[in-house]
Amino acid sequence: MMFILLMITLSQGQYSLSNQVLSKSTLIDYQMVEQVEVDQSDQNCLTFGIWSKYNPLGNTKLKGAYGPFDSNCFQILNSLDYATSSLNFIQYDCVYDTTKEIKKFIQIGLSQTDQFIFSIQVEPSEYEDFWYFFQIITNIQKKSVELKIYFQINQIFKETLELIFPNKNQQLFFRFGGSLKVKNSNIALIEQGRIFSLYPGQLIVYNYEMKRIPIYFDFQLEITEFYQEIKNCECVANVDIEKSNVHLLFLNKQIIVLQNINCNSYTLAGWLQISQIHQSSEEFIYQFMKISANADGMQNENLATFQLFYQISNAKNKIIITTYKYNFPSVTQDFENNPYMIRRELIIQNTITSWQYIYVNLHDTVLDFSIIFYEAQNTQSYETSIDVKQFHNYQLKFTYGNIQQKQSDYLDVIVRDLLFINCIQDLKQDKCHQSCQECDGPTKYHCLTCSEEQKRIYIPEFKQCACTYGTIDYNNECIDYMDQKLQLNLQFNVKQTKNLYCKVG
Repeated sequence: MMFILLMITLSQGQYSLSNQVLSKSTLIDYQMVEQVEVDQSDQNCLTFGIWSKYNPLGNTKLKGAYGPFDSNCFQILNSLDYATSSLNFIQYDCVYDTTKEIKKFIQIGLSQTDQFIFSIQVEPSEYEDFWYFFQIITNIQKKSVELKIYFQINQIFKETLELIFPNKNQQLFFRFGGSLKVKNSNIALIEQGRIFSLYPGQLIVYNYEMKRIPIYFDFQLEITEFYQEIKNCECVANVDIEKSNVHLLFLNKQIIVLQNINCNSYTLAGWLQISQIHQSSEEFIYQFMKISANADGMQNENLATFQLFYQISNAKNKIIITTYKYNFPSVTQDFENNPYMIRRELIIQNTITSWQYIYVNLHDTVLDFSIIFYEAQNTQSYETSIDVKQFHNYQLKFTYGNIQQKQSDYLDVIVRDLLFINCIQDLKQDKCHQSCQECDGPTKYHCLTCSEEQKRIYIPEFKQCACTYGTIDYNNECIDYMDQKLQLNLQFNVKQTKNLYCKVG
């Protein structure tokens, strides 16, 4: 007796399955499968599937694809009948803003009678930045298809269907990732013209070569081992990042886009000084900093991970910072009522034109902010710590200066040693000039104390740490000839020649 099964040949004994990441250059993958006749003694099966992790600010783009604002349902995997281009299988996720629900769907339509639909409710707090795995297993002996969904490594759905997939003389065109506008559909509940958007996150195709393997293969072990490889996001810091030193005047602004994505952190640190206030109103608010995702259509203020404003008035000055904490992982909902935004106001007792040292650090669910004003004997630190829940794995964009391009009521600001990195790092240790131990500004003329280890002495009238007698300042280090094993070579101020002769005696 002969059975029908999807089959891609696999050499005997080779059971290793390959996974393919659908990266920015390849956000879609295709595979063609068809039925072949195999013998009843065949002990192999075909399995394939896809890992998915929802990161809606990840700037996922594919030319010609439908985006997150075209549909709230995102395609993960589908198959079309190659001859008719009719949709007969699809797995997709839907994010419902109005009901605050998230569901995973599996729909199959092989004929008018063979119609299957399954939906799985997903906990909203366990969706963004969590891995899910969808797996299909065809079994030759049972003439069945198993459908499984895992949350991380925990199976949350399993259904076994008694069917042959595909039918005889049928070729199936599988598409992993991408978007879809349905032209023809064998699935009763999916109508022509329906749109499924590009999945906003990361996708990894499981067994993309469609290899057949023995039915006794330990799928659970392989799934667990692969999950251990991908579960943690490893932050890769950008290289060749230079500290920013600029004097921002009038409409000037700077934009820094970090090439590597962040995982769940970033750090910003540096010196600021307001050099001039251009004020025509009794009170005005000037936006100076904004950290957001470098993603098209995602520039809403509610999605800015950090913003800094100066409120200038004749009565009192303030620093205002904003961030956000989402309660439902959607970036397309109506933000008119600012449901995500968190605002903090800090009343500044110091002169607003003093040197300021700013430090911003996001680590997982905590945003720490501090700014120190250095004003002679009146040094004050203003700090706040905010509990947040923010989106992960996206490209950071840092804008500072006259962001709103205001032509009146604006500030000129000196920026010194400003550094922005996508990974968590303690930048406070590099706050002062190399010659200072403690300081109240960014240059070597802002020292408050000196390091004895550097062999420096403090000159209070210049607020400078100078090298001690007998040493020289070389590359911001005090060295003597013993330190560097220098050999003094006294020479006359004459050209070197091989032989010098005295003409007189």
